[in-house]
Amino acid sequence: KHVADGADRPEVEGGQHPGPADHARLREAGKRVPRDENDGDGDQDAPPRMNFARQVDAPSPPVLGSLYSVDFHFRTGAPSVVIALGSLGAMQVPIPPLGILHLEQSTMVTLSAQLATTSPLRLSWTLPNVPAFAGVTLYYQAYIEDPVVGGYLTNGIADVVQ
Repeated sequence: KHVADGADRPEVEGGQHPGPADHARLREAGKRVPRDENDGDGDQDAPPRMNFARQVDAPSPPVLGSLYSVDFHFRTGAPSVVIALGSLGAMQVPIPPLGILHLEQSTMVTLSAQLATTSPLRLSWTLPNVPAFAGVTLYYQAYIEDPVVGGYLTNGIADVVQ
C-alpha cells in the first residue's frame, strides 16, 4: 500500500534509495542509517519509538460511496504548514533537499493547505458511488513546512478504490 519515502536517505547505485537490505552496507561505509528504519523516511520505526513525524497514512481503504480519510502526520511541538497533495499517478522525482516527490505531476492537485497545530491533520471526504471509479488507484503525499526543521516531503501512499 505504501510508496517508500526518500526524504533524508542516502542513495545507492543507480540513484535508488536504500531499503533495509542496504542498511548494513551503508553503515559499514560510514553512512548514518537509523536502526529499525523500515519505511525509508530516515527515522526509527520500531517500538519503543514509533515515529509518524513524516508519514501519510489512510486508516481504512477507499470504498465507493463511503467516507474515506487520509492522515497527514507531522512533528509535534510547533504549528506547521501542511500542504496535502493527491494524484492519480505515481513517479519518483528527487527534489533535494526536500526528499522525493512520489506523485505524478500532471494529475497532482492540492487537497488542502493549512496551518496545523495538532498531528495528524485528517482530511475526510465521501467517495462517489460511481462503479467506473472502482479499481482506480489514488496517491497521496504532503509537503510540510516545519518552523524548526524546515520543509520536507513525506512518504507517499497508494490506495485502490474498492
